[in-house]
Amino acid sequence: MTARRSGVSFERRKLLAALGLGTSAALLRGAPSPARAAAPEIPRRLVFFYTQQGTLRNLWSPTGTETDFSLGELHQASLDPFKKSLLFLDGLDMHSNEVDPTPPGNAHYAGTTHALTGVNRQSATLPSAYSIDQYIAGEINKAAPLTKVPSLELAVRDVSFGEWAVSFGQTGAPIPFETDPGKAYDRVFGDFVKPDDSAARALAAQDDAVLAWAAGEFDATTPKLGTADRSRLGAHADALRDLQARLKLTPTASCSQPTREGQSTYTGKWNDASAYPDIADMHLRLAAASLACDRTRVVTIALPELPASLVDYTPGALGASDLHDLVHKTAENGMLKDDPNAMLPIKRYHQLHAKQFATLLGLLQALPEADGGTLLDHTLVLWCGQLGSGSHDLTHLPWILAGGGGGFVKSGRYVKYDRPDNKGPSHNDLFVSLANYMGLATTSFGNSALSKGPLTRLTG
Repeated sequence: MTARRSGVSFERRKLLAALGLGTSAALLRGAPSPARAAAPEIPRRLVFFYTQQGTLRNLWSPTGTETDFSLGELHQASLDPFKKSLLFLDGLDMHSNEVDPTPPGNAHYAGTTHALTGVNRQSATLPSAYSIDQYIAGEINKAAPLTKVPSLELAVRDVSFGEWAVSFGQTGAPIPFETDPGKAYDRVFGDFVKPDDSAARALAAQDDAVLAWAAGEFDATTPKLGTADRSRLGAHADALRDLQARLKLTPTASCSQPTREGQSTYTGKWNDASAYPDIADMHLRLAAASLACDRTRVVTIALPELPASLVDYTPGALGASDLHDLVHKTAENGMLKDDPNAMLPIKRYHQLHAKQFATLLGLLQALPEADGGTLLDHTLVLWCGQLGSGSHDLTHLPWILAGGGGGFVKSGRYVKYDRPDNKGPSHNDLFVSLANYMGLATTSFGNSALSKGPLTRLTG
């Protein structure tokens, strides 16, 4: 369609009346008016980025105020570019484990069985109900399947059993995770056909013509106005041109099917430590593509304990038997917490996870949405895990929300929760908020005695 100006004029009083309304709608009455289809709703997505060994608390916390803060040593290098998209949740506790009448098999099982469930155990090694990721995926797909894959579970190493399990079904049974990127690709994209977006492109072209016409009318009218009216009209013209640029993004602009080439490179090598970074990277990219193409809306990515070689640690060195032992001995109550040489590989450990988290956020941020935002703007990513720190403590959880969630949260903040009697909010309440974010009218999750409703301060 060609934008037209001939035969159309604006009277000054009509123009100023339209400006008083605070909208350009009245200014478009003489514009070409093609049939409009309803704009597609941008879905909300949820990602759980799950790591195993907690953090170094003194290096995790930002410094400064809620809105004016600097990232700590573990995050500065990787996450500073995403600071405006981060929401640090400082002070949450796994209270559900504290009141669980069934003792855990060991300290790791305490976190495993409660990290994403917040419910009493049915045995020393298993929770009695599902994890929040499985609950949400099941509920949003209950009435009718929303996506091909209800939930996508990806892991670098097997986390479907034992003390490293992550997700659980309704009866508390561990959910299997896919460790082979090739098989995960086939599950998500094996029968994929990219939607025909020709209609969307045509609609975008029509919108572009209408807005270009309106902007031209603004330019023609501006010289006839006084200074104040010219300023107001200029603001509207700028807004129209911004809208015009945004509408050039079609609803499927972000959906680009990844190629399978290279996805099976590491078949048969899943226990090879050198493959860890590559498998993780392929999973992160597959997760982003799966969300962009709406193949799933719930993803859980598990990054088990890092191989020692990735943090330049030699097992048996620095007074520890292996890397796992060193993590515990450098915790806030560990015998090596003041040894800078021992602390160095553990800093690298958490910094590497921060880099992987940043990679995921970067992938989501690079994918445009139909409203001119990005996939990250319409997604919530929760960096969560099994422990609070290497001391096996389950308080002061080092959890971070990233993304805008379509406006559900106010990011770019460091939120420190009040801790009367050294007790912070229950992490169950965060799960209620995540369920609400995904459209579920959930009022409690897990142990109902501890789950009081959605977590406060997520919106400011």
